[in-house]
Amino acid sequence: MPEPTATVREVFELPKEGEPDPQPDRWQAVEKRIKSEVKEVKFPAALHDLGPKICQLFDVPLPNVLVTSWKKVGDLRTLLEKSRNSPDEVMYLELAQHSVNCDQKPHLEMRIRDLPVKRLEFIVKLFFNLKGFVLKVQGGAITEIHTGACEVKGTISYAGQVIIEKKLSPIKLPGRLPVPAAIGLLQAAAPAPAPAQAKAAAT
Repeated sequence: MPEPTATVREVFELPKEGEPDPQPDRWQAVEKRIKSEVKEVKFPAALHDLGPKICQLFDVPLPNVLVTSWKKVGDLRTLLEKSRNSPDEVMYLELAQHSVNCDQKPHLEMRIRDLPVKRLEFIVKLFFNLKGFVLKVQGGAITEIHTGACEVKGTISYAGQVIIEKKLSPIKLPGRLPVPAAIGLLQAAAPAPAPAQAKAAAT
């Protein structure tokens, strides 16, 4: 059974796979922008079902988002280096109350008939207030997050227009969040996680 985690999709309370979207009109701004950019073709009916495809872009685990920011901190990098030199030792780092800002640019690629591929890029901005978080470190990597209190706010924008906004409010997280090996390793600190992508086709 997979360990529980939390995602950007859950932060913005977007519907899960197969669930109806309680606010389908929020994607109208995206559809309107596409219409204005592909005036030479009839707007395909398939584009009216963009919502579920767009929601897939935000299935990004929160550990991926947070760890990428934490690994820029000198104290944590020092501990990761020490851990790498003592791979059998399990270490813990208690984080002081702090905030994390994160920007991401997930995108969806769409092909409409014989036109060039249309890239739909979204801007995701997240702000976290965190208290009581502890990191488990072993073998030069963050392997697990012991969570505490978390408040988060954020926006999802397309073409300069905010289409989803979450006001600052607490969210409930599992007590422990696993960290993927490729994300938690010290040497993975420089590059950010690859942006989420999805594809859709219309004829």
